[in-house]
Amino acid sequence: MLTFWRRWLTRDSDDALGTPSAAVAEHSDADQQVTVPLPVVRGDKRSGRAGYVSAARVVAAVKEAEPDADTELWLYDPGYTSTACCRSRITYIDGERGVLEYRGYPIEQLAERVSYADVVSLLLDGELPETPTARRQLLAALRPGALPESMAQRLHSFAPDAHPMTVLMSCVASLTALYPQWNPSLAEGDGGSLRVVYGSAAQRRTVALTAMQSVAALAAAILRHRRARAPSAAAAVVLTAIPVREPNRAPSVAAAGADDGDDEPETTFGAAFLRAAWADDPDAPTGAAFTTLADAMDTLFVLHADHELNCSTAAMRHLTSSGADVFTCLAAAIGALYGPLHGGANEAVLKMLADIGDVGNVDAYVESVKRQERKLMGFGHRVYRSYDPRAKIVRQLAHQVLAHRRTRPEGGSSAASTPGDDPLLQVAQALEERALHDDYFVQRHLYPNVDFYSGVVYRAMGFPPEYFPVLFAVGRSAGWLAHWSEMLEEDEHAATRKIVRPRQIYIGPRRRTVPRLPASNATTLRARM
Repeated sequence: MLTFWRRWLTRDSDDALGTPSAAVAEHSDADQQVTVPLPVVRGDKRSGRAGYVSAARVVAAVKEAEPDADTELWLYDPGYTSTACCRSRITYIDGERGVLEYRGYPIEQLAERVSYADVVSLLLDGELPETPTARRQLLAALRPGALPESMAQRLHSFAPDAHPMTVLMSCVASLTALYPQWNPSLAEGDGGSLRVVYGSAAQRRTVALTAMQSVAALAAAILRHRRARAPSAAAAVVLTAIPVREPNRAPSVAAAGADDGDDEPETTFGAAFLRAAWADDPDAPTGAAFTTLADAMDTLFVLHADHELNCSTAAMRHLTSSGADVFTCLAAAIGALYGPLHGGANEAVLKMLADIGDVGNVDAYVESVKRQERKLMGFGHRVYRSYDPRAKIVRQLAHQVLAHRRTRPEGGSSAASTPGDDPLLQVAQALEERALHDDYFVQRHLYPNVDFYSGVVYRAMGFPPEYFPVLFAVGRSAGWLAHWSEMLEEDEHAATRKIVRPRQIYIGPRRRTVPRLPASNATTLRARM
């Protein structure tokens, strides 16, 4: 049984929800309750499937019980904290217990036993690669290559110090012009164009892999462009130095400082990405140092590959429902990820650490957080009420990466350094220790999340803080495209495809009269009306 107060059905005022208006008070039955029976689809605790109530059935049941109600009824759920808009087989999260699974596989096992390319197969196809050959083919398709000339020119049009996420979002959106055959807006049809362009699983897989490879290639080129620092012919050459539209060809990056024999095709996507991103860096790590950082990079991509229906993935699905092409959808997801409360959180962590500045200031900063004067970035999570399972893994990675850490002084080149000489990393370690043993944070379930540790690791690898969200986008592109493909697959079997269109509770004024203005202030046509 579900009970509603009738006052919400008869509301017609400009008040915010929660305070009945005078107009409502005039109804003699304004405070009467409406009780209706509702069918509940039971969940399955063993499989982790949540139960649910159909919103449409709620509205229909209340309308049937209250046929004389003079307003419509919507379910009000700011932030969609209790609203499910789709059914998915991709990722499962139990925030209370700190559980994260891709297609049923625990994230801890995936991070330890498989590579990012394997996870891409798992998310897109539903299963891990069955053979080494399948794995090699997938890695070859994902390996970042060179940019088409027109795309290199577009990227080069941005100043080297433009924020990398702005550049990535713009360039990804413009990929639509390079692949007009994948644009539903250009296909013949009146709504069935999605099925024409992305109609089969094989088509969607080809599109998804090409899109992921393109995002990775752009991300690597953006970092190279930032190192150019000034527009020049030499900088333009850097952008196209790595072959692009040939995914089966190993990148020509021997000049990046690789050891003899180190220019063979990489065995992980993390290694291939770092080769492309550091292709023009004379101080790029080699040998054991490169292997350690490449393994860490690949693991971070695994951890960031998907996280259920987060803000950026919801944006991806939202635009997909409108029939937009895949690159426009990706650009929207990148835009959502850009926010400091989402993908920009690890960048915000480094800014916070810089603000603290010194280990001696940690206690004072923590106390200011308790007084709600400042925010503690990188702690707590919208979903997890216990330790973020990804954070535990990245914390272990941090210790491995610090042994081969690179620093990049402002305006200078990167160089190897000892684990203890970076003030910000010392601040991070002190802040973690302080928060983990403070009852204020423990009682509020404010544990370090993946953003706190990944920011530290990215810095240790020599990436500038503003580039952190781009690395997040490279890894998350697998999840975005898995959800995109799943949504289109569901559309194949749906009788009707619904564009995403949330409803609102209008709380503004009503029935106002526009004052008559002097004729001189109106157009000639309006003046004659």
